[in-house]
Amino acid sequence: MKKNLLFIIFASSFLLFYHLGETSLVNWDEAWLASVSQDIAIRGDWFGGQWNGQTWFYEPPLVTWSLAVLYKIFGPSEFWLRSLNAIFGILIIIVVYNLSALITKSAKSAFISVIILLSNIEFLFRGRQINVEIPVTFFLVFTIYAALKTLSSPQRKWWLITGIFLGLAFLTKRASPILIFPALLPIILNKSLRGMYRPVRPVAISFLTVFFVVAVPWYLISYLRWGNQFINEFFLGYTLGKIRSVNPGAGTDIWFYITALRHAFKFWFPLIPFAIIWATVKSFRDRKIAVLTIFIWTFLIFLTLAPIKSSWFLLPIHPAIAIIVGLLIRTIPIFWSSRQNIAGAPEPRTRALATRGRRPREQASVVLGLLFLTFFLSIFQLIRYHRDFIVPDTTGRQAALAKLAGQLAPPQKPIYLDDDYLPVAVFYSRRRVIPLRFNRLQPITPLSIPSRSYILTNTETLPTLQNNYPGISIIKETPDLMLVQNP
Repeated sequence: MKKNLLFIIFASSFLLFYHLGETSLVNWDEAWLASVSQDIAIRGDWFGGQWNGQTWFYEPPLVTWSLAVLYKIFGPSEFWLRSLNAIFGILIIIVVYNLSALITKSAKSAFISVIILLSNIEFLFRGRQINVEIPVTFFLVFTIYAALKTLSSPQRKWWLITGIFLGLAFLTKRASPILIFPALLPIILNKSLRGMYRPVRPVAISFLTVFFVVAVPWYLISYLRWGNQFINEFFLGYTLGKIRSVNPGAGTDIWFYITALRHAFKFWFPLIPFAIIWATVKSFRDRKIAVLTIFIWTFLIFLTLAPIKSSWFLLPIHPAIAIIVGLLIRTIPIFWSSRQNIAGAPEPRTRALATRGRRPREQASVVLGLLFLTFFLSIFQLIRYHRDFIVPDTTGRQAALAKLAGQLAPPQKPIYLDDDYLPVAVFYSRRRVIPLRFNRLQPITPLSIPSRSYILTNTETLPTLQNNYPGISIIKETPDLMLVQNP
């Protein structure tokens, strides 16, 4: 098992850290979260992070706090800022291996599950970017692992660990951690817990106490400091309002998440429906598998019914899907062996003597063959789709111009942006950026721009600016983009 873990850590480290910092941060979430972290690191206000001059209530602060620590240590380094999610990605892989081994009692099944997840294109792509989805996936999956450990270990520490990591999940993302509670019901309602933990009430109280101590203080401090602004923006605006909104890119397609799973798992996707149905049936006899299937179904149903849709919302159940697919593959030798027994010799004693010692060898050879097949199919998938999980350089020129504008602009003086890369401009310029519009199809907002101000614009719309501000001088020009200064 130790050798498997060492190989897994090495493979996941290579896939997640390879060329990690070679591209600039992209819109929106990467540069957005990095900008808030930059503000926290520079101003030192850990309970009032700002983005572009306004207090930021979009997500709970655990990710921005962690990024701010990295920023203070390493500065505005793309590699080190992205390393946070890469580390969380490695931790997810380790937890998946241990969780699968806990459920299946099979190191081979655990290894297959990890290989499937390591060839997941969506998981690798998000693990190489700054976002809140990868960290919340780790906290939710580890919560399930710790909760399942309470069924097999009488140590109360696992209830405390479950409460801690559940609390951390609520400090990472707004709404999705709520969806884990149905999956915890088979554990909470398990009658055997009453015999294992006597009395049960102190254990439940300690679990809830730890959860509230971890999760609640930030919410309480934010309300006491910001009052109704926090309620209106965080809960009503960004949580309830966001859930009811529709993502223009995803639309309201009911099959959207099926397409997302097909993109993520590629060659493994055809096995997913069979694995989910098989695991659902098996859940009636196995509480541990029931936890995973309820977790998967809860996310699939609620996210499908929600108006807003994005492929990364589904990331928390990718590890669970990889585990049940790995378990399904691992049961093939057992199923094959049982079919061979049924079709064997007619006399039971004769059949037993003839197959004694042969069945274990046959099963071992089939398992070994499946391991090799899984491994090489995953390698082929990674090679075939490697461009899909390497973060492309889509903002290098924008970042360079924004950095130059920040160096040239006097302190405390804003920069103006006539384009659609606001988070990148804010992060790399380290200035307040006033957008003239958010994309090139919108008309330019008629603002009175002070003289000698720097404007990030593009060749397509430069004539409009020149009409409004005759005498504009070009400071720096790249293909399609430029930095100008009005007279």
